[in-house]
Amino acid sequence: MNRPEAERARVGVVVVHFGEEAPTQACLAALQRDRSRAGRRVVLVDNGGELGAGAWRGVEVVALAGNPGFGAGANAGVAAFAGDTLDAIVVLNNDIEVADGFLDAALEALRRPGVGLAAGPLYLDRPCGALW
Repeated sequence: MNRPEAERARVGVVVVHFGEEAPTQACLAALQRDRSRAGRRVVLVDNGGELGAGAWRGVEVVALAGNPGFGAGANAGVAAFAGDTLDAIVVLNNDIEVADGFLDAALEALRRPGVGLAAGPLYLDRPCGALW
């Protein structure tokens, strides 16, 4: 990112959904609560096409037939940004709840020379015996 800090960064956020709606609602609510300075465009990819587009205020829904998997859903979400001028793209699984300020922190990391990817820590809400 070679943009002066005074300019507002633009970020594309992809949320890939499959299955239960409650985690997706929590994920989108956390994104809306985030007070990062970056402007953002949120695309929700519905693997399975079962969500209603009207229920997600301020979110563009891309419905995919069946469940082609997380990777295909992420690719469909990123493709929705074709033609946009973005400083970064964030791809989230629907069960992620971001912390306030996460975009500012990620963009700060991406401003460092040689950095092309930023990831935050993973906190589990329950013990699962595995970390992946």
